[in-house]
Amino acid sequence: MTVFIYYEHLTREWRAIQRLKRKLEDRGCKVYTFSAIFQISKAISVSKRVCPDFILMPWFVDAMHEKKIEPIIRRNPGVKVANLHHEEISSSAFESQLYPRSIFTKNGSYHFVWGDYFRRRLIEHGVKDEYICVLGNIRNDESFNTSIDKHSLSEIYGLSPDKKWVLFAENRGWLLQRNDEGTLEELKQGAEMKGYPTDNLEETFLAMIEEDNFQRGGAR
Repeated sequence: MTVFIYYEHLTREWRAIQRLKRKLEDRGCKVYTFSAIFQISKAISVSKRVCPDFILMPWFVDAMHEKKIEPIIRRNPGVKVANLHHEEISSSAFESQLYPRSIFTKNGSYHFVWGDYFRRRLIEHGVKDEYICVLGNIRNDESFNTSIDKHSLSEIYGLSPDKKWVLFAENRGWLLQRNDEGTLEELKQGAEMKGYPTDNLEETFLAMIEEDNFQRGGAR
């Protein structure tokens, strides 16, 4: 079997798809990886000499996404396509962008999803259940094999190892900071720079997210 895997964001997806690539190769598959943004022409060129049996897309929801692989499908009509759905969480302003909107992206391709919630949401948006596979998030696989302990994390992020921690998994840290470290002190400094109070950083962060959602929704 030959598999084409497309990715969008290197920092978000690359390590996960490299692990998937190795596992598929261990099972005798030939695997090629391409940027879904910058290597569309390269993938089409490769498909002229290597016929893929399966194409994995980071997203696959509309006609624009279909056009990226249309020449490959036209040359290999039996190829199967799956949407990895790397984005399943969004604000209400952008949630509709996560769901397939064309006939082919709904029920002409498979949907690999993290859990039952998104499965139900896809069904509500017209996807047939037989095209949905609940597999978990492949980007989380590495989390189960980490050797770092709580004490090490407490030193990295400036947290007390004696307290219980709550992870607020929000990907808009840029609202509060200018770098990628994300320590508590840096978050406070970022909030101060933007004129927000820092006595309750959790409430401040949530307020900034609500403002960001409002601005995004109003701009549409």
